[in-house]
Amino acid sequence: MYSAERQFVTTAHGQLRLMEQDTALPHQIFEDAVCQIKTAASAVKARAIYRAALLCEDVLKRCENVAHVNFQTSLRRLKNLVELYADGLYEIDPSYLVVEASSAHPKINQDGLKKPALEKLDKTRPSKIKTENETAVSVLKPLMHFVKDKKQAGALYFLAGIDSQLDKAELPQASNQPSSVRFDNLMRRITNYTLREARALAKNISISYAADFEKIDTSISSNLEKYLQSICLEIIRNGLVINGDLAASINRTWQISLSGETQGDKLHITLSWQGQQLLDFGKSSKNKETLQSLNGKIKVRIIDGKQRKLDGHILELLCPARKPENINCAQANALQTQAREA
Repeated sequence: MYSAERQFVTTAHGQLRLMEQDTALPHQIFEDAVCQIKTAASAVKARAIYRAALLCEDVLKRCENVAHVNFQTSLRRLKNLVELYADGLYEIDPSYLVVEASSAHPKINQDGLKKPALEKLDKTRPSKIKTENETAVSVLKPLMHFVKDKKQAGALYFLAGIDSQLDKAELPQASNQPSSVRFDNLMRRITNYTLREARALAKNISISYAADFEKIDTSISSNLEKYLQSICLEIIRNGLVINGDLAASINRTWQISLSGETQGDKLHITLSWQGQQLLDFGKSSKNKETLQSLNGKIKVRIIDGKQRKLDGHILELLCPARKPENINCAQANALQTQAREA
């Protein structure tokens, strides 16, 4: 396993040792050594090392001697990349033992390239790597269920040495506690989207919000965000106007206020504004479907206004704080009937 990668690391280490031991060797020997590393890197698709070797080759051709600072700098970069590659190989293939060169000067073969002499194997490194791998797996296993992407999960299973089919039952399962999103984050997205729409319509608006809860259950957060956003957009487009006075509608600074509170196991959210009533809101099929998915109800109230004959309007949304896990057929039919009647 990993035979090509092993061959590449062995070749790269051998050629790097050769270039580091004697700068008095002929120029051609260094060129051949860099070329061998470049060819070996290309075979295993080690692109960064290939590019570094290509740079070394280019710098070497423009230097008078191999001791030149530019070539030595590029050579150090190449060596660092090879060491990073080798460390990765040792982690996924601990049985691979590094053969170190002896301190004696290696002999030059018939091709003019030096061969590193073999010395004793480093017996301590594999056991150290094995211990580190076991520690990494013990840390990785409890976190595996958080990975939603199948490709990333497969890669992590492989790196951890876990059979994704056989050992999946051994992994800790996600908690049954409902996850949630912050209400501030949800409202920030709604506010940003609404303000962009207001700028496009040349309307000056201000949005404020407050709630006695900090988080929204994820089972309803997406649909709740969608529904509140549709209400705010409808208010911007059709609610913030003064009939018969377009200039006043544009020059006025409008205010939209949103407040939320918990009522037992339900959320009560109120939106208020001064302007016109939303006559057609809630009649579109999308809004009906979203309201049905929330199992919610809406109520509209009007507060008589005295300024420029602008009434204050209040829209109330009441929905469960969490979507029921199981809804039987009778409940589903009842929800559909409510949506049709709304």
